[in-house]
Amino acid sequence: MRVPDHHKAALHLAMAGGFGPQAFHALRGAGNAAAMLQLPEETVRDKLATKQVTAWRAAREAFHNGHDRRIQESLELLASGKAALVTPDDPGYPAAFQGEPWAPGLLFISGGRLAEALKRPCVAVVGSREASPYGLDVARRLGKELGKAGVTVVSGCAEGVDSAAHTGAMDAGGLTVAVMGAAPLKSDGSVEIRRRIPAYGGSISEIPPDMEKHPGTYVQRNRLISGLSRAVVVVEGVEGSGSASTAGAALSQGRILFAVPGEITRPLSFTPNELIRLGKAKMLTGAHDVLEALGLRGNGLQAWSNTPERPAVSEPPPELDGTLATVFGALSPVAEVAVDDVAEKCGLSAAEAARGLLELELRGLCRRERGGVYTRLA
Repeated sequence: MRVPDHHKAALHLAMAGGFGPQAFHALRGAGNAAAMLQLPEETVRDKLATKQVTAWRAAREAFHNGHDRRIQESLELLASGKAALVTPDDPGYPAAFQGEPWAPGLLFISGGRLAEALKRPCVAVVGSREASPYGLDVARRLGKELGKAGVTVVSGCAEGVDSAAHTGAMDAGGLTVAVMGAAPLKSDGSVEIRRRIPAYGGSISEIPPDMEKHPGTYVQRNRLISGLSRAVVVVEGVEGSGSASTAGAALSQGRILFAVPGEITRPLSFTPNELIRLGKAKMLTGAHDVLEALGLRGNGLQAWSNTPERPAVSEPPPELDGTLATVFGALSPVAEVAVDDVAEKCGLSAAEAARGLLELELRGLCRRERGGVYTRLA
């Protein structure tokens, strides 16, 4: 498969180092990426900073001399058909990105229903990889309700809140888009989510396979998560977290920002609670808040009830009896329970409850969370 010249030019610019979205946007008047590399150097110097001009010059030399070794992995990926490349000059480039100074000069895209997903209203759901059971429950429910309402759920495919939001949307038969912080096929997010997503939407990445991922690429991608979306929901995040970065991008892009309130004593609640406190985000009480803000309230979504949605209670495993079965029954997979609460529910002393919890943890039936609280795993 022949790769168009403007795609090769865009790859060389991306790999040059220092030629980012702002530089691409500054030269857009010339046309596509190949036309940018045909510009007189004086014109480029008038529009770009010195570092950007140096990167442009390196890309021009590599492109005109056919030095494609530095983009070889990208060319092989495109030849394999496992992903396609789009630029602002191609069909398939997200309409939400067109003309924006932060938008990437190229994207790798994949997924059988990506185009369909991007035509729908998009809402981002973001939060911590180390999410609490509460955060996971909220993210899954948001994904489910938004997916049912015909909204595309956007997130970053990481473990924790991202995976819960994607899963909720897919389990409801909705559509979802994963914005990767690494190159296609090199992402370190949930393997299960990556396996399922092509049938329920797709994924995008601005990182060429030839480029090594680093922490900065994950910060970079946050602006794409918010940029694709009409609204962004922050579920959980510690101070200075990636979800805080996404919230900042959403505000600068003029997106509607929501935050899920959390317990004030938990570090994971810092980012959403601070956004609400400062008046930067609207407090979220259910998926209906998002739909109402987007003018989609009449699309069949029912408001959440005041009580948390919980899975059916599991019977204790047959190997448990007596005190262990009683302690197991006092735990929940979606809510954290303290030792004292287990003791009170079960009519045990704190020491007896602690011994029971330790035994269940050793058997892989519960997990001790931060703060000495417990959640059920079975």
